[in-house]
Amino acid sequence: TWDEIVRKFEASDVPSLSHGVALAMVFRGIALDRLNRPDEAVIAWNQVVERFGEVEAPEIVEQVVSALEKKALVLLRLNRLEEALDVTDEVVHRFTESGAPTILDAAAEALLQKGAMLFGLNRVEEAQEAWGEIELRFGTSDSRRVRDAVKKSLLGTAATELVGKQPLMAIATMDRLFQHKDAISPEFEWLAHIILAGAHLHEGDVGACEKDIAAVLEVLPKLSGLPKEVVDTLSKMAVVLGPEKMRDLIVASPSSDLLLPLRTALEKEVGEEPRVAKEVEEVAEDIRRDLRELRKAKSGNDGAPALAPGSRPG
Repeated sequence: TWDEIVRKFEASDVPSLSHGVALAMVFRGIALDRLNRPDEAVIAWNQVVERFGEVEAPEIVEQVVSALEKKALVLLRLNRLEEALDVTDEVVHRFTESGAPTILDAAAEALLQKGAMLFGLNRVEEAQEAWGEIELRFGTSDSRRVRDAVKKSLLGTAATELVGKQPLMAIATMDRLFQHKDAISPEFEWLAHIILAGAHLHEGDVGACEKDIAAVLEVLPKLSGLPKEVVDTLSKMAVVLGPEKMRDLIVASPSSDLLLPLRTALEKEVGEEPRVAKEVEEVAEDIRRDLRELRKAKSGNDGAPALAPGSRPG
């Protein structure tokens, strides 16, 4: 067991054995967490940091980083957000200047998580600062994990700018995303176009909004699954643009079958009677109820509902 490995070799100064002990201590925390003993898991990961926090060997440092990352995630799950923030800060302060690629990956991802947690605490400006720091510190990195963290930070920043009614800033932030040297994956691309569509709509540029919705609909078939936010956000767009326009955009796209329940709901909204399976019709009716609620909400708004599909990058 992990406990036996730790007891047998924890006093050893042999590097390979020290690495094994550190690894065993990290996995002991994982095992405790899986047994629904999160407080004990946190203690186990604290012990990794206490025992090996000053060791400079890269393979040991990786285990210290791993322990801190896992501790932060458990604290976040336990809704102990301030403590989780302290842990992410520790990762950033300890390891941002590291030359080891995997350690830099962890530091960038810790900043990403910090921004998400700050946003969860409604500290939006601080969240944007954390995400901005990722681009500033790591924007030229060749690491795939770091580049993904930079992209997620830009998505998070733009989404919060849109929710904060700063559409021009959101558009500028998404322009920086599309200027990145490597291709944007479909998982990021659809979110970027959704944010841009919302920003253009807030600016009153319906034509640009429709182009971005069309871009979203081109990307959706490339995803491994259909995110729930897609239907929710397109429904909000349909309330503003009108069901006929949204139906036409969907029908003209490669996502027409993928979005059959939404398409069916919109067709019913404009007086058509599409023939679909009972299961599809039931989902379509649920969507129509949501559309009615969205129309009610819109009437008390400024004409455009909040359209950012989740402002916390994962």
